[in-house]
Amino acid sequence: MANMEIERKFLIKSLPENLASYPSKRFVQGYLSTDPVLRVRREGGEYFVTYKSRGLMEHEEYNLPLTKEAYEHLIKKADGIVIEKMRYFIPDKDGLVIEMDVFGGELDPLILAEVEFGSADQAKAYVPPEWFGREVTDDTAYHNSTMSKMGLPEKERRKNMKKIGIFMADGCEEIEALTVVDILRRAEIGIDMISITGKQQVTGSHGITFVCDRLISEADFSSYDGLVLPGGMPGTTSLGAHKTVVEQIKSFAKEGKLVSAICAAPSVLGDNDILQGKKATCHPGFEDRLAGADVVTEPVAADGNVITSRGMGTAIPFALSIVEYLGEEAKAAEIREAIVY
Repeated sequence: MANMEIERKFLIKSLPENLASYPSKRFVQGYLSTDPVLRVRREGGEYFVTYKSRGLMEHEEYNLPLTKEAYEHLIKKADGIVIEKMRYFIPDKDGLVIEMDVFGGELDPLILAEVEFGSADQAKAYVPPEWFGREVTDDTAYHNSTMSKMGLPEKERRKNMKKIGIFMADGCEEIEALTVVDILRRAEIGIDMISITGKQQVTGSHGITFVCDRLISEADFSSYDGLVLPGGMPGTTSLGAHKTVVEQIKSFAKEGKLVSAICAAPSVLGDNDILQGKKATCHPGFEDRLAGADVVTEPVAADGNVITSRGMGTAIPFALSIVEYLGEEAKAAEIREAIVY
């Protein structure tokens, strides 16, 4: 007999206290089909095959018990990732129960919380606890069936990108460079200031000297998930003329990793065919250097793995866009409020 499931799904911001005190059960499940959904699952010592109809918050579900032998036969035929997770059953208000899944294996470190309801009205009226994060009920990337094919949702993969490299040259625009460093460190995202000058001290275009974290010869580019080019003159010219800078931005772009630039520096991306077919912006007067781009005049242009911005006055939204690209939307919102932006 069909069971109508009405549920909402959330990411979480923090684990509830005394997690180990709640009842829990280990789940192992695989999908014989994802459209329609046909799932085989082990729940502790019980085994089931499940059919699910299409739907986001509301869908029909049919469950049939399996023998252990039948489960072990069918799970070998599952397509894609066999999902492993520990489910915790946490009492909530009004007799509801939060089912919190802590994923292992290829979906580690994802944690999702689901709440099932007796009616659509009850679901719509539900106010989640403070430790819940963004709701993902309508985001199919967070469906178990989708993750069995695609792995972690892109936003979750981005959350694990916690290190950025920013190139520093004499004559860079100090505010554009250091605003990015400041904002990313507030967001607890690692960022290395990489000097291309052969010395750790770099002097910006307005005579401000600062100390970088490492020389470009010392940088391990395999550890970075994105690169940033600040503008300013003659800093931008120096970046475009530096062999390693050019090699690395081309390599990152080819691999689909983040490549970002502000003010005059998007011209370096344009000169190296990184903006082909991308929406991009820059400081007024450099538009003809954005080869192949769809040139816009927005403060920040984010298009896939390429983020560009216009100048010193747009350094804050540029930096926040990088934080958001890395999957930290909540952090970006917190920073906006904290700095009264």
